[in-house]
Amino acid sequence: MIKDDWCGSMKNLKIYLVGFGNIGVGFAKILAKKAEAYRERYGLNILLTGISFAEGSYVSGKGIPLDEAIGYATARKLQKHKLYTNESFDDVIGKVDADILVEATPTNIDSGQPGLKHINAAFDRGMHVVTSNKSIVVDFHKLVERAEKAGLEFKYEATVGGGIPIFSMYRQCLQSQDVISIRGILNGTTNYILTRMYEDGLSFDSALQQAKEMGIAEANSSYDVDGIDSTAKLVILSNAILGTNHRYKDVKREGIANISLEAIQMAKKHGFAIRLIGQSDGRHLVVKPRLVSVRSPLNVGGTLNALEFETELLDTLTIVGKGAGSIESSSAVMSDVISIGSRC
Repeated sequence: MIKDDWCGSMKNLKIYLVGFGNIGVGFAKILAKKAEAYRERYGLNILLTGISFAEGSYVSGKGIPLDEAIGYATARKLQKHKLYTNESFDDVIGKVDADILVEATPTNIDSGQPGLKHINAAFDRGMHVVTSNKSIVVDFHKLVERAEKAGLEFKYEATVGGGIPIFSMYRQCLQSQDVISIRGILNGTTNYILTRMYEDGLSFDSALQQAKEMGIAEANSSYDVDGIDSTAKLVILSNAILGTNHRYKDVKREGIANISLEAIQMAKKHGFAIRLIGQSDGRHLVVKPRLVSVRSPLNVGGTLNALEFETELLDTLTIVGKGAGSIESSSAVMSDVISIGSRC
């Protein structure tokens, strides 16, 4: 764990990264590029001392050479690295020297596994946790309580909004008042599809195919277009900011697959756009396509996300940023890591 007496001097901040796909590799790329800047700016010497992935692991107490690891991941030859071992997470978690677990495995909103197992095991070892994994929706409050009782940090900025600092903004700027409700665009892929239909007259199928070719939609696109991703994000937002205790099944969900080009054009004719909106007032959680005025702050295009907070004192506050892309999520993960490492 990070020692308080490190404050004021250079700190070795040791990271165990679980999941070496787009976000995990993106995290490593950011660290390779910015490591010297983090040492100069924050006094943090951030080392990757462990990486686990589906085929095995790399472990080095001195720090894993980043460029090599990134190169093997890009070439899809992870097993060729000299540090490669076929040890799994279960083998590594008990011996890796790390202050923070970065959990970047794929989301499973049904069981939450293996993400929840990884996070709980890290807490058992006294590690702080940073995650991009929306599986936390399955057991959100239990994880928060575990971390608080153990005096550990649990951060999840990358689970919602890509690189938009939603939770950081809330914690640092809105503590003087209550947030009454939240609504907004929570999925960049669906927003891109709806934008192409609105601006270019593409059919849903054509816009979806374009999104796949650009790499912002998966081959199995139901997670995005059926509103599953937006629903998981809305539950995390509602629980973290509005203090609710909702689960995925509590949300009324409708995706965008049945939206026709004719509907898009009719809305446009009358000064509206159709956007997939998630909304929570603390009691009712809904994800569905809605008409949005073309003059509304929520009428953002492309892969942008936009989120409105109805607040007690500031009326409505809107935050906008890119919501689709691994580098945005990786950046949010790194910000959480630096936040933990910088505390004194």
